[in-house]
Amino acid sequence: MEDTEYLKLPLDERCVHKLWKARLNGYEECINYFPTITDEKSPEFSKFAPLMKKLVTDSNAVAQEKALEAVLVFVENAHISAKTVADVASGIVAKALGGPRPLNLNQGQPADPGLNDSENVKTSNSIRHSSGIIQRMSSPPLVEAKKWQERKQAMELLLPLTKHPKLEAGDYHDLMKALKKIIGKDTNVMIVALAGQCMAGLANGLKKKFSPFAVACTETILEKFKEKKINVVSALREAVDAIYSSTSLESLQETISSALANKNPNVKAETAAFLGRCFCYCTPALLNKKLVKSFATDLLRTLNEPDPTVRDNSAEALAALLKVVGEKMLLPFLGDIDNLKMQKIKEASEKVELKVKIPTTKSKAKAAPAAVPSKPVAVRGGGRVVPTAAARPAPAKAAPRKGKPAGGGGGRSEASKPPVEAEEAEMGLETAMEVAGETLGAEVVTQVADSNWKERLAAMDSIVETVSELDTSAPCQAIVRVIACQKPGLKDNNFQVLKLKITVLQTLAENTKFSRTSCEACLSDLVDKLGDLKNGTSASNCLTAMAEAASLEWLGPEVMTFAFKQKSPKVQEAALNWLAQAVTDFGLIVKPKSVIADIKKGLAHTNPGVRNAAVSLCGVIHLHMGPALRTFLEDEKPALLQQIDAEIEKQTMMLARFYHQNKGRSAPAPTRKRRVFGGSRGGGGGDDGVDAGDLDDEDPTSEDVANSNVQDLVPRTSIAPLITDELVAELADKNWKVTQSCEEKLVSFAPSSMRVESDKCAVLSPHYHYAYPLA
Repeated sequence: MEDTEYLKLPLDERCVHKLWKARLNGYEECINYFPTITDEKSPEFSKFAPLMKKLVTDSNAVAQEKALEAVLVFVENAHISAKTVADVASGIVAKALGGPRPLNLNQGQPADPGLNDSENVKTSNSIRHSSGIIQRMSSPPLVEAKKWQERKQAMELLLPLTKHPKLEAGDYHDLMKALKKIIGKDTNVMIVALAGQCMAGLANGLKKKFSPFAVACTETILEKFKEKKINVVSALREAVDAIYSSTSLESLQETISSALANKNPNVKAETAAFLGRCFCYCTPALLNKKLVKSFATDLLRTLNEPDPTVRDNSAEALAALLKVVGEKMLLPFLGDIDNLKMQKIKEASEKVELKVKIPTTKSKAKAAPAAVPSKPVAVRGGGRVVPTAAARPAPAKAAPRKGKPAGGGGGRSEASKPPVEAEEAEMGLETAMEVAGETLGAEVVTQVADSNWKERLAAMDSIVETVSELDTSAPCQAIVRVIACQKPGLKDNNFQVLKLKITVLQTLAENTKFSRTSCEACLSDLVDKLGDLKNGTSASNCLTAMAEAASLEWLGPEVMTFAFKQKSPKVQEAALNWLAQAVTDFGLIVKPKSVIADIKKGLAHTNPGVRNAAVSLCGVIHLHMGPALRTFLEDEKPALLQQIDAEIEKQTMMLARFYHQNKGRSAPAPTRKRRVFGGSRGGGGGDDGVDAGDLDDEDPTSEDVANSNVQDLVPRTSIAPLITDELVAELADKNWKVTQSCEEKLVSFAPSSMRVESDKCAVLSPHYHYAYPLA
């Protein structure tokens, strides 16, 4: 038949036939034919060598798959394959990895599930073949050529192949040996830099599979830091940082100690800097006493080096170590370090940004009460169960006086106290990436941190689509950490990528079990984006969704704390405006003391935008607290007080317009509440718990907080020394003139504008019936 006429053609002609089926047949026969040629220098190989580039650039996806396999068999058996490196490598980069159907693992989800499975298989196989070609084509004869131009060309062709996010395991020993030799001994700085970038790509692509080469490569790189060229140093930093992710400090301890003892100051300085970066990815559990002692001793020695860069980098490394393990663990190994240097280390430690979350004993202690069973409970209307005071450890002085009902004296009632918050264990970034990879795809997780913004954008598009379909069983914290804690995280300089990251966080907060631990993983950087011109509104909306998930009572003060740590007044202004809107939406469930402190900070700011935002917040808070708010602001400047009074009047008039809508309330009716998924927070609840997405009626209301706390916040004056026994006797005298005189004295003690302590009220109350503010 005409369709099979190509079978009569020679094998090399079939490989370049215009029919893809003919080429496919030729490739399949090549796979079986090449291993049968016993002489690696056979002329038969020379006949096929010029065809190799055409094979890897085949336009048919099915044929291309077999073509790559054929090329792999060719380079495994043919001595002449070294001469095809340029054509084959450039062909793979242009077609297989960068063409219209790129061989990457981050493909989107097509409509046809069967097609998806097929494409995944093809992709996986193609990556494997590409990885094999890297191993064979980058063997020593290629990268150890005598001419530097040939070595440079080999490195330039190898580099794009190593940048793939996932490389198959294989025999990379020869390649790593060659790269190590170039980094350690090549005199051409451009080639050394390229070799460093290739090694970084291999470490990132192989991940834990790179560990067999980690120690030897790290030793070579640290030694090469004697080179001062910035392009070489930058490439070597990238490589050694990538290598560290495949190993541990315990494995590298001897190598690092040797490098810190090197005679070259550049080697010591870069090694100390590398060690400091490693510490930022450690938890106390990873740094045992033996390791801390070893590194502290080495760094203490370099801290006294004559070179200032070595001293500075050593101090920063010790600061990072101090941040991780704490003074109790580190200080015994620092000996008699002088006070000036110790002060410098402590100051630097406060500025260190750890890349992993350090679990604290405080958080563990908080979780304990939630697990205590069989404690007395108070049942509120509707059948909900709320822990009482007996369910929580209370201070010894908290016992009520005789005859005094529980919750009296202006404090918040037991029923309105929030239940104990269930804690979620914190994840390390590596664990989070593994867990999130099961839902998002491991390749997508890696692609989120790609240096190319287009790759990050594609990854985020995929994540947005995936997250929109998740339910409450989703690994929320893991996804949050992948997005926010992987560099560049929420500090992404591309506004499109950043917008999608914030969108994903908001979607998770709205639809999954978004815990406070998840909030803490991204909150600082998210608050920083409140001042962003393009994404500030998205950040604000995301924070509101997080308040519904984790409660405004907790989130509000956290947001303001981070905002006032920022130097940007735009962030502080936006945070105050967000809090004003949040109080309008949720009611005043944030503790008034916290809000008033934030208002005072805003009013004292030099930036007029921040001051105006604080004034606006005053107007909103006044609706909930009433005139008591004004008491706390009496020490402000008269001009500022006039502005505050005008804002209060404006807010009051606006509320009056919607009097019927607010059902006669003195403050706007809340439109949002905390949302709880799958049961009450404290472990109590009805038989069925709280349905997914229910609003939590057990959070304190605006009235609960305002009424119970405001009066306690007002400054009071003690008049106890003035209430003498003689005064009490005069107050009880039958002569009205004596009694009147006594009352006039009392009025002078406590004018109507003063709040006084109630320590003498019990003595006066049987005799004194006027409405002066004794309590």
